[in-house]
Amino acid sequence: MKKNPSRPLQYAGLWLLALALLAGCDRVELAYERGDWLAARWAANLMDLDATQRRDVRQRIQTYRDGPGRQRALELAEVFKGLAEGLSAPPHDRSLATAMEDLLEFSQRVAGDAIPDIVAVLVQLDGQQINTLSRRLDEQLAEEADRDRDARQRRLEDSVTRWTGRLEADQQTLLAGCLDDMPEAWHRQRDWRQQQNRELVGVLEAGAEQDSLTAYYQARWLLDPDQRPDEIRMLQRQGLRVMRQCLLDLNATLTPRQRERAVSRLQRYEEALRNVGQRG
Repeated sequence: MKKNPSRPLQYAGLWLLALALLAGCDRVELAYERGDWLAARWAANLMDLDATQRRDVRQRIQTYRDGPGRQRALELAEVFKGLAEGLSAPPHDRSLATAMEDLLEFSQRVAGDAIPDIVAVLVQLDGQQINTLSRRLDEQLAEEADRDRDARQRRLEDSVTRWTGRLEADQQTLLAGCLDDMPEAWHRQRDWRQQQNRELVGVLEAGAEQDSLTAYYQARWLLDPDQRPDEIRMLQRQGLRVMRQCLLDLNATLTPRQRERAVSRLQRYEEALRNVGQRG
């Protein structure tokens, strides 16, 4: 899972999900226990944090990891169990779609967990660090804008093959069709995200207090209140529908070997996450 450059420090909470999805199963528990160092280093690079701030970020992530994060690990294990059951069900059964909804809801809960710590770090930034954050967010958006359609398809195929193994030609064609069906206004969403980034930088430059920053992230992540423009709301919902349907259509094409590989990996992740959660 790629870190969303428009969400600084969300990694402090979502690293649990990212590690579970990307790490090899035999490394999930190790990655969970050591992920605080990696997350702190990422945040330090994004905002050019000094040593004291870096230690603070790491301590916050450790506290989350050893507290609420253990419960979230158990919740994610249940999500993976549901995904495995959905993949094992008949192709047109609704259980896989339900499990995908559960994964989205889980991601939002973890994002909510992250808000207090994100705000606590951001209010400590000085002017130079705010400028660094602004520049690096712009650089990441520019890098994303340079990614062409072929690169997007390669990334999508790579994400799928981590779970299924090599794709058949018709499956590659299916994924290509999914990209064709995606909203054509990706640039509009990038413009909006850039606007959001600049709004955040403006709030920080004005010396934002915790309450205003908390409200900013609640509106942006938890949609409470939802301040997205109507066009952005429509495009994001459309894109989500397309990708959800794409995965359901792909599920119907999986060979027995591909399905077995994906289910087996989900089950290993589930077991590893239960081990993590039970240590709490």
